[in-house]
Amino acid sequence: EAVTLAEVLAHPFGQAAALSYLAKLHQFHGDWHVGQDAAARAQRLCVEYDIPYYLAWNIFLEGWALTEQGHVDQGVAWMEEGLADLEAMQTGLRRPYYLSLLAEAYGKIGRMDDGLQMVAVGLGQADALAQHLYVPDLQRIQAELLRRQGASDRRVEACLQQAVDRARQ
Repeated sequence: EAVTLAEVLAHPFGQAAALSYLAKLHQFHGDWHVGQDAAARAQRLCVEYDIPYYLAWNIFLEGWALTEQGHVDQGVAWMEEGLADLEAMQTGLRRPYYLSLLAEAYGKIGRMDDGLQMVAVGLGQADALAQHLYVPDLQRIQAELLRRQGASDRRVEACLQQAVDRARQ
């Protein structure tokens, strides 16, 4: 409804914002088809109307969609580009979220150490920025990366238990 309203009002910034949240919503659902379409539409508006924040956000989300399609190297490159652009704007908003998705993508291409580094930074940022919503997912990803590195079942289980405990909080 927000996308339609912004289109009816011919409000490019509102359209870019609504499409960005639509892309994020579909990322949460794991629906890369719709998420990628919304991200691509938002990017076109952002380029045309010079909206750098939402452009970076949607480059990142389209990268996520590419990783979900099996184009992991290309997707990671887009995610890194989008994250670098966001960081250049000195925006910390949703940084733990972005880092969690990038950590997971690194795991898909065997870059476990890089993924664990993203998790560590994400957990630190979640505390520093009071963005605790993403902590359980970061801990879940940490457990998966550790498992894939051959960590003990006890250590992996401890990470998963922390994720469950934090989610309950």
